[in-house]
Parts: sequence; C-alpha cells; structure tokens
Amino acid sequence: MNTWTLTFLGASQTEILRIHGEHVPVRASIHTVDTPSGHGDREDLLLWLSGFSSPPKDVFVVHGEPEASHALAQTLQMWGWKAQAPEIGQNAVLTTTF
Repeated sequence: MNTWTLTFLGASQTEILRIHGEHVPVRASIHTVDTPSGHGDREDLLLWLSGFSSPPKDVFVVHGEPEASHALAQTLQMWGWKAQAPEIGQNAVLTTTF
C-alpha cells in the first residue's frame, strides 16, 4: 500500500512540488498560452465523465476559475461522486495499492 500526499499549489508556485513532506523541484518547462482555449468546456468534460462505468474513488477539479471548478464539483457530487475543488494549499492524502 502506498500513501501519497498532494498539496495543491497556485500557478505561481509550480516550480516546487511537495511529495511526502519533501520539496521536489519540477523538471519541466511551464508555459502560459494567451490564446483562446483548445480544451473541452464543462459540457465536454461532463460528457466524457458520463462514460465512466463507475465513478473514480476521488475527483479533484483543479482546472478553471475557482467558481467554475466548485460548480463542476457540485454537479459531480449530485451524481453521487466524491468530488471537490481544492483550495490553494489544501492537502489530500491518497492511498492506493500497486
């Protein structure tokens, strides 16, 4: 069994990731694209999620503006899913078996 602790960081803090209490540098290029979005919107995400045969154990909505993220999480909660839109700095403990 493995236990992971995730800390949700704001965009300005993405150069460091905290894993098991240890700060680990992100070794990736981080870019901002200032153009209209090419990703799916809320309805596309809901359509994709509706195809799941069973809900995931936990859903963390971390994309979009906070208000929209909370609204999407609430919709998934109405489906009976365990969903949340975490706040910046909020921790989540994930336990899994490999």
